Amino acid sequence: AIAQELKRAPHIDAVIAASIDAGLTAAQAVEKIKGVVGDTIDVWTKELQPFLANFRPDILTTFENVSPAGTFLARAVLNAIAQPSGPPLQKLVGPEDI
Repeated sequence: AIAQELKRAPHIDAVIAASIDAGLTAAQAVEKIKGVVGDTIDVWTKELQPFLANFRPDILTTFENVSPAGTFLARAVLNAIAQPSGPPLQKLVGPEDI
């Protein structure tokens, strides 16, 4: 589907992917249409460990620290167990929290 869209709209110069798998899929699609990742089309994704950055440096990456989300989720679960009829814990994370 990505390769078809890139062929249909040749003005596209970047693909933003939500995961390592999606980033690799996007890179393969770029290469399928004879594009060059990091030259004709940029591919960006987030990653938890420097995986893509180590073997596909042409794919742009941003580190995602999921530790705070895991900590909050654990607190929310414990809160739901301790107070099943209470309101669920909620948290909105903005860019300043990253």
